[in-house]
Amino acid sequence: MAFTKDSTKKKVIDRFDINLDHDIDEQYQYVPGEALRGHILLVLTDTIKVKSITVQIKGEASVSWEDSSRETVRADEVYIDLTYDVTKTTPGIPLALQKGKHKFPLEYVLPLNLPSSFIGKYGSITYVVKATLKEDKQMGMSTTITSEPFLVLRHLDINSEESLSKQKTIKQEKRFFGTFAFCINGKVSATIGINKTGHFPGEDIYINAHIANNSPRDVRGVQAALVMNSRFNAKHQHQTNVQVVNKRRDEWSLEAGEARKWTNVRLTIPPYIPESRLDGCDIIDISYDLQFIVDIASSKGIIMKVPIVIGTGHTPPSPEILSASGVPNAQEYIPNGKTHSTVDPLDLTRIPEDKKSNRVSTSFVHDVSDVNANLEEEDDKGKEFRRPMVPGETRQNPLYSAAEN
Repeated sequence: MAFTKDSTKKKVIDRFDINLDHDIDEQYQYVPGEALRGHILLVLTDTIKVKSITVQIKGEASVSWEDSSRETVRADEVYIDLTYDVTKTTPGIPLALQKGKHKFPLEYVLPLNLPSSFIGKYGSITYVVKATLKEDKQMGMSTTITSEPFLVLRHLDINSEESLSKQKTIKQEKRFFGTFAFCINGKVSATIGINKTGHFPGEDIYINAHIANNSPRDVRGVQAALVMNSRFNAKHQHQTNVQVVNKRRDEWSLEAGEARKWTNVRLTIPPYIPESRLDGCDIIDISYDLQFIVDIASSKGIIMKVPIVIGTGHTPPSPEILSASGVPNAQEYIPNGKTHSTVDPLDLTRIPEDKKSNRVSTSFVHDVSDVNANLEEEDDKGKEFRRPMVPGETRQNPLYSAAEN
């Protein structure tokens, strides 16, 4: 959308747009080192004299927040700042453009060290092409401005890191004491394992878990969540933001002597999600954790964390291949007095009647101030991270549309 600073009532400039040439399926999403090509489209209803049509290509990161004294803390990084005149006119001599359609080509090879686009609660990394037309008139100067944002997606190769393709298992238990501190009254133990710690957007994390309740407390549920941790740095200070990207909660309660087992339960990584680290940017950093939480009545519960690395540039294998070693999305209930009793996840006939109302729920992208307390059911919000843009679209906050809540 073009913006004109002019008091003239007659509309001479019918269109002033930036059109970028790119694969229609990727819609203005580029990788560092790729050529940014397109043209400036100018449609006139009458002849005008143009002093200049300048194009500015700018990429920058900016973070800001208010500290405890209400002072603004801010930091900026500039990755691209290029301005040039596409008309190539002689300085001081206006260019006469006739009525009709005019196209001015533009081309720029993006630097190799650009960080990926990102918009968060306290900062962003953005890229934009802006065109400014200055029209020479008898009564002064008229300025028309149009702009078009584009996305950069930097490649993070995790295939070269062998450790990220290996399985990871951790164990933890919580003990409860009786009247005397040295008298153990029982414990809740949890073991969680995942198929690997390096993943790509759109892939599933396969989770195996075993929870045993050998305590007088009830286990009210278990939850697995993929959490994104964003850190914003400025002037030797920092702000952090924690966001639950996706979660899966098992509402099955466990009484004393009961146990619960997950077998290849899938937690999906959204297809448009920033890669880990945000290489190339020094003022914003991103990391991910898989958090596994056991909710215990009248207790802080068990919280287990596995660091996850999200890469880019990969086509996920089919679910059939990933689930070949077990039944996907199978949760197994082990009743009191039994240690192994496999239950078909779709067959509730062998589950005690008081357990049939419990079910597994999944929800996407929730902002939370305390992830450890995030054990209650929440509404699906379906927020997206890095969706492709429609040509001509200008948008704000594509990754954190609820970040200010």
